[in-house]
Amino acid sequence: MFKKIKNKVLPFILTSSMVGISLVNMTFTSYASDNVTLTFSDSGIVSSDESASGYVIDGTDLTINAAGTYIITGSCTDGNISVKKGTTGVNLILKNLSLEEADTAPLVIKKNAEVTLDIEGTVTLTDSENPDNENSEDEEIADAFEGAAIKVKSGSSLEITGNGTLNVDGSACKNGIKGAELSSITISGSTVNVNALNNGIADDNELNISGGVVNISCENDGLKAEIDEDDTESSGNINISGGNISLKTADKGINANGEINISGGTIDIVSESDAIHGDNNVNVTGGTISIDSGDDGIHAEYVVSLGVLNSSAGPDITITNSCEGIEGATVNLYSGKGIVVASDDGINSANSDLTDYSYEMNIYGGYWNVNAEGDGLDSNGNVSISGGEMLVFGASTTQDANTALDYDGSCTYSGGTFLAVGLSSGMGGTEPTSGDYIVFNGSTTSSSGGGSSTNPGGNMGENPGGNPGGNIGMPGGNSGGNPGGNSGMPGGNNNSSYIISAGDYVTIVDSEENIIYSFDAPKNATYVVFAMDGVSSSDTYYLRNDISKPVEEVIEEDETIDAPAFVTAKTIGTKAVLTWAEVEDATCYYVYKYWASSDTLSAPKVVTGNTTTYYNLTEGKTYRYLVRAVKNDGEVLSDYVNKNMVCVTVGSNSSANIPTSLAVSNSGSVNTLIWDAMDGVSTYYVYKYWTSSKTLSSPKEVSSTTCKYYNIESNSQYRYLVSTEKIDALTNYNGADTISISVY
Repeated sequence: MFKKIKNKVLPFILTSSMVGISLVNMTFTSYASDNVTLTFSDSGIVSSDESASGYVIDGTDLTINAAGTYIITGSCTDGNISVKKGTTGVNLILKNLSLEEADTAPLVIKKNAEVTLDIEGTVTLTDSENPDNENSEDEEIADAFEGAAIKVKSGSSLEITGNGTLNVDGSACKNGIKGAELSSITISGSTVNVNALNNGIADDNELNISGGVVNISCENDGLKAEIDEDDTESSGNINISGGNISLKTADKGINANGEINISGGTIDIVSESDAIHGDNNVNVTGGTISIDSGDDGIHAEYVVSLGVLNSSAGPDITITNSCEGIEGATVNLYSGKGIVVASDDGINSANSDLTDYSYEMNIYGGYWNVNAEGDGLDSNGNVSISGGEMLVFGASTTQDANTALDYDGSCTYSGGTFLAVGLSSGMGGTEPTSGDYIVFNGSTTSSSGGGSSTNPGGNMGENPGGNPGGNIGMPGGNSGGNPGGNSGMPGGNNNSSYIISAGDYVTIVDSEENIIYSFDAPKNATYVVFAMDGVSSSDTYYLRNDISKPVEEVIEEDETIDAPAFVTAKTIGTKAVLTWAEVEDATCYYVYKYWASSDTLSAPKVVTGNTTTYYNLTEGKTYRYLVRAVKNDGEVLSDYVNKNMVCVTVGSNSSANIPTSLAVSNSGSVNTLIWDAMDGVSTYYVYKYWTSSKTLSSPKEVSSTTCKYYNIESNSQYRYLVSTEKIDALTNYNGADTISISVY
């Protein structure tokens, strides 16, 4: 049965004045009857509406040649669907459909067409073409060859959506889904399962995934955007903003000639070659990515950028197996989290194909844990560390002189937390060339760190006495304050060697036995470089492995006490004054110094009142504190969480006079600031301060000595500044002289 669409042309009344009209450049749009159902079988195709238009049936071949919605169902072992060249506005609802085709693709979107596939139920498209047909001497056979279960031709677009399951089988011939030059393929819904002899889903121009589930198993690349040599217009980009993607490939997982942009979704890749490979740039700003790679985990010929600058949000990346974990000529780590395991270099800034290129590795933020059997960080140029938290563990053997940190240019440290652990000084740079840091060197004479050498005495594990008692209680939950056992300062001379053994819980402590940082050692090491905000090479620090790792206590539900309703902190000169709301039934309070980078606390300071002072603070540094209410001689402690910490920045604001009597309190949804009057002052300027952006609000101008802020939320921290002079520069303020309040 054949159903051919008819173009309807308005009749013209031809007069002698209209004889010269030309119809050559006029276009006519054909529309089909919506929601006609077309059912495939091995004997033909049946329409639910004999009068419907917009399609042509030729045996078991269906051609769509007009805009509209078509419901296609049934099963056929030798059938196909094609959308005519230039046809737009086509919505194909594939519902419980099974098509197999041996002469061409089961579904072909011809040039400059626009199609949406809405998948309902289970749909299976199988390409059983003979691969030899691609180069057949028979021109008709070669022209019909598509090499894919779904073929999207030049200039066309295909979007796959819906809530069903689409099985795409290209395992007998070539590709699963293939798009040509200037085409685009988008997956926004449904479960798409692809099995292919060559590439899973490939498009010369643009491949987009924003939703749905995509599972690919193939013998070449999973997701691919490769531009033909004679194509000068296609972009070769892959964009992933959502969805759940699983790739198992015999070559690369994701491979693009252009850019790879990942902003969301969950991606799991098992690949025999690079898991993510971009011939240009790779930008990952979000999503959860798991990689098991036979070669590089994430590779770009030019720039790899992970995370977002000045943001706490970012991707969560786990590379459990790779040759080189992350590699690009330039590597920028902005935000997010990354766990990298590599058999060669962990993170590498290099590309031997480039000449006169300034290789860079820039660590701005995020949390990164690198465990490599080559160099941990390796740059053919410079390394810059200005924020975030980077833990790097180098090779477990000295065979190839690999180090935790290796660079050919310079390495500058200006902020954040940096830990490099290895066995030897190796063949490249092993310490920053500038910045304040400390070095522990157990195999040779101690080397300088930021202008001063620091080396622990004696072998790790020695405990000659002194300073008994625990030092830490991990934040979160209902953990106790003093889980650590007895420990003493390491002794011996400064040139002693020491060993970090695989599996050790290692701590870095200051001269007062406060834990500055802690980590689990995955391998043996003899060399440690450490830098963190607040750590000074002029002070003495010790490396320890004899302090017990904290274990969270479990407190019975009926043994509880409330946390203070609020805690405030302000600085006066080089001291910090903390005040908090009293708690009923509290016999005392535990006050902790908190180090955010290592998620650790000092031993608690026991306070019986509701205020305490810390002295001899360093100007320009930020300090964080937590307060817990205590009853029954320490058997019951109030809960606390990191976001309720209170923090202060030590310093003096030279552009304004600050009332030293400033105090802040909370009552429900209102914060109240109060201060003593200052001689000769009639107007005070009150600002809110945001730590993350280092920004002050526009000021409130008040003539009294009190100011209220409303709509205060619980489990939040607020910072304020009161001055007698108006501050013009509201950005890049360092937080000095602000008063903080954490509301529970």
